[in-house]
Amino acid sequence: MPHFKNMQNVCERFIVFTRYPEPGKAKTRLIPVLGTQGAAELHRCMAEDTIGWAIQLKKYHLVTVEVRYDGGSKDLMEKWLGRNVSYLHQGSGDLGERMSRAFVEAFQAGIKFVIIAGTDCPDLEMDIVLSAFGMLRQCDVVLGPAKDGGYYLIGFRSDTFLLEAFEGIHWGSETVLEQTMNILEMAGCNIHLLSEWRDVDTFADLRELFYRSHDTGFWYSKTISYLLKHEEIFTNPGGTQKCS
Repeated sequence: MPHFKNMQNVCERFIVFTRYPEPGKAKTRLIPVLGTQGAAELHRCMAEDTIGWAIQLKKYHLVTVEVRYDGGSKDLMEKWLGRNVSYLHQGSGDLGERMSRAFVEAFQAGIKFVIIAGTDCPDLEMDIVLSAFGMLRQCDVVLGPAKDGGYYLIGFRSDTFLLEAFEGIHWGSETVLEQTMNILEMAGCNIHLLSEWRDVDTFADLRELFYRSHDTGFWYSKTISYLLKHEEIFTNPGGTQKCS
């Protein structure tokens, strides 16, 4: 596949939502098992794995990669994740307001196809995102269903964007996908659903990620490397051992 060097006619943007890995504010639901430092380090590894494959998208598509961050600063984000992507603060508001702002600003900049994902699915396959960009040529919106009832990815075209899809949603609940689908269907949108994936938010999610990664390329990721150093958490998750 060719690597595109002329980015003046870029029509696709992949936006990654994440936060700076500050102890006590990252992967908070895993703090009881990993501790504040360990949870932040896990988040660091997951984000680095995600950005790693996101950058590879540039080899196959005329796409820009943008990181929308919370916490930290642009300088800290660049020092952490490098200068191969652009950085913008997520801004104020709930998750829906922040995502809709990212879409609107991308479309105002002339981007035609925009996909947003987070860093809670570090083993997400790049081919799924490539497929999502392809499906946006045929459908109004693409959604990646998460096993917890939310979604790990959402994409729109500039001419099909629906602001209402981000309004009145009970973010963090088990009905996020259902609520979003209802809004999109009521608006008559043609929706394409991607393969279901499992976010890593809880200890059960983390354990499932660890064991499903055997015999896959993700076994050699930063996330798994970190977990292998602290494999005792899977045999004694309720203990006092905290990862650093």
